[in-house]
Amino acid sequence: MGKSTLLRDLAEDLTATVIDLDELVVRDAVDADPALYAAAPEPVLIDEFQHVPALLDAIKAELNRDLRPGRYVLTGSTSYTTLPRAGQTLTGRVHVLPVWPLSQGEIAGRTETFLDQLLCRPQQLVTATRSDTSREAYAQRVLAGGMPLALARPPDSVGHAGSPITFDSSSTVTSWTSGGFANARCCH
Repeated sequence: MGKSTLLRDLAEDLTATVIDLDELVVRDAVDADPALYAAAPEPVLIDEFQHVPALLDAIKAELNRDLRPGRYVLTGSTSYTTLPRAGQTLTGRVHVLPVWPLSQGEIAGRTETFLDQLLCRPQQLVTATRSDTSREAYAQRVLAGGMPLALARPPDSVGHAGSPITFDSSSTVTSWTSGGFANARCCH
């Protein structure tokens, strides 16, 4: 589940509305009067907050009047700490929860025990039995990543034009991740 889906599910549970700043009409309206949206009925749920930086100042002004926790839930595709003004705007008033990509166990729908085994029974991780998983299957898992949108793509779309993953003649894999471009050299 991605951050936008998580926010929509939260909105449904709280019978609240998501202010989606990916929608240009909504973004323009919020940009024109951020204070109006920061003062919306609680909880205020905002997706892609980074599109309207002035909104953070309006939220700060609201929090200066009423510092109760849980009034705002903001999600974004940009790390909060990398925004130029964000570091000063909500210092001491914000709690950041990273939303990580799905783990291999979550993707496969099974309970994972690797960390428990690593910490408590590391000898169980070593086996003389050869894995049934091919190198190509491992590569496909790595290239697919753990983001829900990427996982929803057909497996044969990897490496094709318009794909988030492309191959160049030097066997370098370039993929777009939530943090930017990641490059990895393919070994043969």
